[in-house]
Amino acid sequence: MAISVRENQANQLESGHLKDAFWLVSEALYEVSKVLNLPAELIAETLGLDGVRSKYTEIRLTKEEQRLDVSSRAQFSGARDDRENRDRKERDFSRLAVMALLNNEQRQRLGGLYDGIEGTRGKGADIGGRLAELEGKLERWHDKIMLNTAYKDGKAYFRYEDGRVVDESGNSVPPEQAAGIDFAGKTSVEEKAAYDAARTEVDELKEGLGNALGDLDALEADLNRRIAENPDKADEIMDEVERSHQGIDRRMEDIEERAKEVERSVGASAPSVNHVEARTGIVMAPSTVGSVEVFKLP
Repeated sequence: MAISVRENQANQLESGHLKDAFWLVSEALYEVSKVLNLPAELIAETLGLDGVRSKYTEIRLTKEEQRLDVSSRAQFSGARDDRENRDRKERDFSRLAVMALLNNEQRQRLGGLYDGIEGTRGKGADIGGRLAELEGKLERWHDKIMLNTAYKDGKAYFRYEDGRVVDESGNSVPPEQAAGIDFAGKTSVEEKAAYDAARTEVDELKEGLGNALGDLDALEADLNRRIAENPDKADEIMDEVERSHQGIDRRMEDIEERAKEVERSVGASAPSVNHVEARTGIVMAPSTVGSVEVFKLP
């Protein structure tokens, strides 16, 4: 019996969908074999996926080629994006593999847990962007401090708001020795201390953020491994992971609040940071002539 053009197109479309699904299951099998540290052929036979076994070697070789390709491209500016995309794909495959071991209710619960983890991961990315902006402000503030420091005989001096003077090592300077040093418009001890405190805080926040994100990745990897090894204990494992995830999420919130405090501190202590022309080596202060704002040397 002749097959119509429409029927032929439908058959081709169905064949394409089956092929895509075939590859998806094959790739998931590859990830399961890594988690369980067992031959993929054995896992496929156990799950009744006989048709997938023959594809495992092809999938494995493709994966290795992708890793080599990513390693080569890591020498270029897009290395970070490549790594993030690769990690995201590997997480997706690992999640799919674990989901296949659970019942519908457990899959829904695990999906919600994955969503929560992704939400925390996204929060970490936002905090990282905020800290990067803070670092840019601190860099300009540092340039302002260095360019506005008072010097005498090649040595840096700073004055407290109450008139006391210290050298670059923090040692007190007698009034007679400080005489003749021009401190007008120069960096004060209080401003330098505020900068040092903000710099230290941002460094600590960056370290804390990195640790939290690392713990989050380890938590998900541990979740997948434990469920893959003991699917019968999936609910108990998810209970534990949910509590651990909540702790990491609270750490993220604490880091975010501290970052906001540093932003307020930098804004209050260094109001003229945005007027620093760090690249030219000249500090410009705003002035107004008529109704037009211009810049002049301070």
